[in-house]
Amino acid sequence: MEVFVKVAKTSEIKLNGSVSIRTDNQFIAVGNNNGKYFAVSDICPHAGAPLGGGWIEDDCIVCPFHCWKFNVNTGECPHIEGEFLKVFEIKIEDEDIYVKIPKS
Repeated sequence: MEVFVKVAKTSEIKLNGSVSIRTDNQFIAVGNNNGKYFAVSDICPHAGAPLGGGWIEDDCIVCPFHCWKFNVNTGECPHIEGEFLKVFEIKIEDEDIYVKIPKS
């Protein structure tokens, strides 16, 4: 079973920026892609670095450590076949951002 959990307010996430969130043993990067919010796994598969704090360009979150990119809609890495991130479903209510995660 999955539930929506409040993780942030829209005002806390800068345009084309992202933040790291930990909730119920999930590490999630929540970001703002030109005004559209998203949530993906916060762990870069390249070296395990957090993606939160990375910037957004061309619909991709960019790892702030080694500049690997991942599409925020699909989780796919456009330059390395087979590398991807988990993409979480989100919903916005007023200014609150909720992410759908497995119930612990």
